[in-house]
Amino acid sequence: IGASYYVTFYLQELTDIPAGIYGSATIKSGGNQIVVIVNTTKYLTGVANAYNAVPDGSGSTKVVAPLAYNQYSPSNTTGWATGIQVMNLGSATDTVTMTFKPTNATGTYVKTASVAVGASTTFYLPSYTDIPAGLYGSAEVTSGSQKIIAVVNTTKYAASVATTYLGVNQ
Repeated sequence: IGASYYVTFYLQELTDIPAGIYGSATIKSGGNQIVVIVNTTKYLTGVANAYNAVPDGSGSTKVVAPLAYNQYSPSNTTGWATGIQVMNLGSATDTVTMTFKPTNATGTYVKTASVAVGASTTFYLPSYTDIPAGLYGSAEVTSGSQKIIAVVNTTKYAASVATTYLGVNQ
């Protein structure tokens, strides 16, 4: 594309990507600087969000999500729910560890996943039966040695709202 122009990659129009999947993507230019904005929409629930893509060369072995929820609401029903998508930017498969530390309760919850080069995994807090509903706090994601990045998505489907932010590299 020419300077100051744009292109849109609408995943539903790409026939080689199966419907209903999620994951990570890498977008590269032929040497020019590019700006990438990611928009996601879940049409059935009316929830949408956006975030800036992570620049090339970013990442670290420790990323912090300062605010994460596990079905949190004053009534503890249909509350805020967080998923932390972690991508391995390194050159080898690595074990990634997510540690959730509630602010409104005691305890620490640790989950691990093996992530291949260029692949991602999601730590979706409501999917873990040992983490009680109604908790909120922070999460820390670490890798064994490879650089990682994280995107933090929080939704409240009952209210059709969502937020997204990039994890903070440490």
